[in-house]
Amino acid sequence: MLIPKSFRIRGVKHTVHIARTLKPKAYGRTNPAVGTIELATHYGYVQRGPIAMAETFWHEVVHCILFDMGDPRWKDETFVVSFSRRLADVVQTAELGGA
Repeated sequence: MLIPKSFRIRGVKHTVHIARTLKPKAYGRTNPAVGTIELATHYGYVQRGPIAMAETFWHEVVHCILFDMGDPRWKDETFVVSFSRRLADVVQTAELGGA
């Protein structure tokens, strides 16, 4: 999956920044109030693969969507992990075609 440079949620632009690593150590993070997502290509010295990067992207997007909705679960990592894994499954296995 190609990671977008930016996207909009209900008209609010979110910008995606790719970095080698994040401090403190993290796969990704978001500041939905400002509209930024940061993704790490490495965790420590280990390079992350494209599927892991995509899953992290969708994880951070779910945080942003829930924040936009005013849903307090935007900070609930257990919920966001569960939802974003399923969303990533849909995106990664979608068979495109037809109307």
